[in-house]
Amino acid sequence: MDGTSNAVTNVRALQSRVFLPLVSAFTPTPAGLPAVNQWIQTHNVQKTWLTQDLPINVDLMTFQIVETGGNLLRLSHQFAVGEDPVLSQPVTVNLATLFNGIPLNNLTEVSLTANQPASEIEKNMYKWNTIGPNANVNLMTYPLKPFDGISVTINPMDIRTFTFTTN
Repeated sequence: MDGTSNAVTNVRALQSRVFLPLVSAFTPTPAGLPAVNQWIQTHNVQKTWLTQDLPINVDLMTFQIVETGGNLLRLSHQFAVGEDPVLSQPVTVNLATLFNGIPLNNLTEVSLTANQPASEIEKNMYKWNTIGPNANVNLMTYPLKPFDGISVTINPMDIRTFTFTTN
C-alpha cells in the first residue's frame, strides 16, 4: 500500500475515469438482435482516434462537434503545483500527431468558454489592483506559453481549449 506521499498522485491519475467516465453515444437502429448484429458487421464499433496515450497528467476533457459546424477540443492538466515532483510539471502535447485520421484544420486556441480567440484575451488578466503584504505576489508559477499552432504546453491545473474543422 502506498504512503500518504503518493495519495494525491494516485487519486489524480484516476479521478477522471471515476468521476467523469467516457460518455458513449449510440445511433438509432431498428429493434431486435438481427438488426444490431447487422449494424455491428457494417460499422467499426471499436476504434481509437488517438495515435498514442496522453500523458498520465493530461485529460481529454472535451472532443465534440459544435453547432457552428466546427469542433471543440479541451485538454486539462490533472495536477496542481507541488502535488507530485514529476507529474506537477508543465507538459507539452503535439496536437499535430495526437489524432489518427482526424485532420485538425484551422486549429485555433480559444478561451475556456470558446467565445473568443485566446489571442484576444486581455494580456493583463492576472494583474489585480490589490493592497497589503501580498499585493505583488506572482500567482503564475509557470508562465503561459502561447500555442504555436502545433504543440501546446499545459501548466498544472490549466485547461487549454481549441476549435478546429475537419474538412
